[in-house]
Amino acid sequence: MKHLAQKLITILPPVLVLVAVVAMPTFAQNPQAEVKGPTVPAQVRSDQIIVKKTAPLQFKAFDILDPTNRKPISRDTMLPELPNGKRLTAGQYYDELNKLERQLNGQGRTLKPANEVKPAPLSKFELQTTPVPLATLQKQAQALRAAHLANTQFRALNLAEVEQTHRQFMMINPALLKAIATPTSQTVHWVKNWNYNLGDPSVISGYINGKIELNGTNNATSVNGEVDAGGSLFSQSFELLRVTGNLNAPRTGTMNVTLGASVLGNSVYNLNQNVTTSWSKSDSISKTLDKSVTIHFSLGPIPMTAKIGAQGTAGISYSVAVAPVKASAYVGPFVHTKAYAQVGVDIVVAGAGAGANLTLLNLDGNLSGAVSIESDSIGRANFKYTDSYSQNLDMLDGNLYVYAYVYVPCWDIPPWCKQEYDWNIFSWTGFKSGGVVFNDSKTLSLYAQPVLKQ
Repeated sequence: MKHLAQKLITILPPVLVLVAVVAMPTFAQNPQAEVKGPTVPAQVRSDQIIVKKTAPLQFKAFDILDPTNRKPISRDTMLPELPNGKRLTAGQYYDELNKLERQLNGQGRTLKPANEVKPAPLSKFELQTTPVPLATLQKQAQALRAAHLANTQFRALNLAEVEQTHRQFMMINPALLKAIATPTSQTVHWVKNWNYNLGDPSVISGYINGKIELNGTNNATSVNGEVDAGGSLFSQSFELLRVTGNLNAPRTGTMNVTLGASVLGNSVYNLNQNVTTSWSKSDSISKTLDKSVTIHFSLGPIPMTAKIGAQGTAGISYSVAVAPVKASAYVGPFVHTKAYAQVGVDIVVAGAGAGANLTLLNLDGNLSGAVSIESDSIGRANFKYTDSYSQNLDMLDGNLYVYAYVYVPCWDIPPWCKQEYDWNIFSWTGFKSGGVVFNDSKTLSLYAQPVLKQ
C-alpha cells in the first residue's frame, strides 16, 4: 500500500512496548496542548478487521545463516546490530524469526523473498483493512451538502464590521420604551436547529450541531444559542468544542449577558455580565487540544498497542450587544483537528509505526441572532428579528493506517531488510463544502395601531 503521508511514530512507555521506531511526523505531536482529554481504552471489534488471507503455506524454518553473506554460522554467533539498536545471537534472532514465519505461513504469507532471492530493502503488504462504509458516507455527505442554501458561500465573522453594526443597534428611542408598556399578546418565539454527522462512530466520525432561539415580549427580548462539535474514535465519543450563550434584555432593570466555551469538556472561557445601560463586548479565544484512545490488536502474528487521537485547535470569536428590549449576538466557532497515531510492539525483531494524513474535523462557523423592538416610519412598534448560520467544513479527508515490520536478512551489506505489514484503518476523499445553512429576517407588529405620536 502506498503511504499517503510520512510516518508518525513515537516510542510508547516501556510498560507497553519493548521496541518502537521513531519517524518524521505528518502532524506534529503537541505534548504541551493547553487542553488534554484523558486517554481512554477503546475496543476493536473482530468484524472491524478484514485479514487478507491466502492458502496456508507449508512451514519451512530459516536456516541459521550470516545475514551479510548467507554462510552458515553457529547459534552463539553475535549478529550485527539491528536497526533498533538491539544485539542478538543468531539463535535468539532465528528463533524469533521462525516463530513469526510459522504464524504467517498459516495466513498464506512468508517472510522469505520469492524464489529465495535477495530481498528488497523494504517490502510492503497490506495485510488487513477496516471496511469503509462508502454508501453511508456518501449519503451523509449528500445530506450535509444539501443543508447549504444554493449558490451561497461561507463568510467568516468580521468583528470590526459587527462592532460598527452594534453601535447603531444599541441606540434607544425613549418614547418607544414608554409606549410599549401597553400590554399585548403578540410575542416572538423563533427556533432553528441543525445536526450533522459524518462517519462511523465505531471507527471514526465527526459531528456538528447547534441551536438558536429568539424570544420577545413587550417587556423583554432574548437570544439563546449553542454550538457543539466533536467526534468519535472506536466508539469513544468526545466533545471538541461547546459554546453556549444567553442575552436577556428587559425594557427596564438589569440586562444580562452570559457566554461560555469549553474544549474537551473543560471550561476555557466564561462571561457573565450584568448591566443597566446599553453595553457591548467583542473577544476571541483559541486553545490547543489533544484527545486520544488506546487499542490493542494483532497485525498478522504481531501483537500491538496503538494510541489514536485528535490534535489541533478550537475556540471562538464573538461580539454581543444589549440595550433595553434589544439583544444581538454574533459567534464564530472554529475547530481545526487532525488525527494522529502512536504504535508499539513487544517483539525485539520487529518494529511498528503509523501514517496519518487525516483531517478529522475542520469547522469554521458564523452564527448570529438578534431580536429587538423598533418603531417604523408611522410610529408602529415592531419586533425585528434575524438569524443566520453559515459554515465551512472539511471532514474525514485523508487516511490513517498502522503497520508492523520485521527485520529479515538481506544477505548483503547492510545486513537487514524489512518486511512491512499494513492495517489500513481509514481512507476516504472526505467531505469539503461551505455555505449558508439559514438566513432569516422578519418583522412583526406588536400592536394593531401606531403607539407613538406622529
